[in-house]
Amino acid sequence: MENRILFCNIAFMKYYDHEVIEEKPKHGGLYVSVTGDALEKNNFHICEDGKLRGFVETKYRDSYSSAKRPNSIRIENIDASYKNKNSIDNVTVVFCAYSDEQKSTVIVGWYKNATILRQREIYKGRQYNLICDSENGTLLRASERKFKVPRSHANDENFGFGQANLWYAKEDNAKQYVKNVIDYIGKDDAIANNSEEVMPQIIPALYEESGLGKKVLVNRYERNHQARSGCLELHGSQCVICGFDSELIYGTEFKNKIEVHHIIPISKIHEDYQVNPEKDLIPICPNCHMILHTKMRNGEYPTINFLKEIVKLQKKKIGQNN
Repeated sequence: MENRILFCNIAFMKYYDHEVIEEKPKHGGLYVSVTGDALEKNNFHICEDGKLRGFVETKYRDSYSSAKRPNSIRIENIDASYKNKNSIDNVTVVFCAYSDEQKSTVIVGWYKNATILRQREIYKGRQYNLICDSENGTLLRASERKFKVPRSHANDENFGFGQANLWYAKEDNAKQYVKNVIDYIGKDDAIANNSEEVMPQIIPALYEESGLGKKVLVNRYERNHQARSGCLELHGSQCVICGFDSELIYGTEFKNKIEVHHIIPISKIHEDYQVNPEKDLIPICPNCHMILHTKMRNGEYPTINFLKEIVKLQKKKIGQNN
């Protein structure tokens, strides 16, 4: 099958996970300049169902201020056989943004095996038109964003982004460039998935994390796969609050199915830091994890020890009633 690829021009941000780390988008066109906002600000926020739901601005038939009739994504330009379809699967989405450092539009990240929607849809109040599994999304660190993307008006070969934020890369003379991009993405993913190159397997050890990190994995609280593995090796896979054990309840096939909680949230750190899986991470079941991130009436979040005491009291009550 021919490579299905879509280049998307978006505003420049460091993390693209505004629900975790607030940041101001740059170079996103008139809408961003006027509002200081960008609908692509959560393109690398992992949703509760493990999906990444991204957005690329398709502009409007009227003006952005009315926002009544957004243009659709012409998915038949990706594959002509999808002319009458509402979506297309197995597409590589390449996110591009203008970099002040490179003084050029560069690749900032990508979705692999993504689904492109012709029309925008709504998920929990926000618009999206791109979707993929979280493990198929890669966000490059700002320092790694050096692969330049052409603008059609700025090169002799006349291919690349024009006025629109979408480039379907169907020009005959763009084939070699597209191949170079596919090779670059494949090489980068290979490096990102090679634990020997990314991080040595030393337990306990300090593992590099950088906000959203380079490779998006599992959920926003377990950015680094080696750090997660180190946490489970040191602390086990039972919830430290309620004792839930997925293997005990569901069987060996579901061993180690547990979330990992950052004792100091990434959202409060904002910068690259070294996380110690022994001191900084603990295994938490999804229910307890949710409660940990739920404000109480006094405006504070419950502590781990506070929840442990509640669970202990509840178990004692249950024992007395049996």
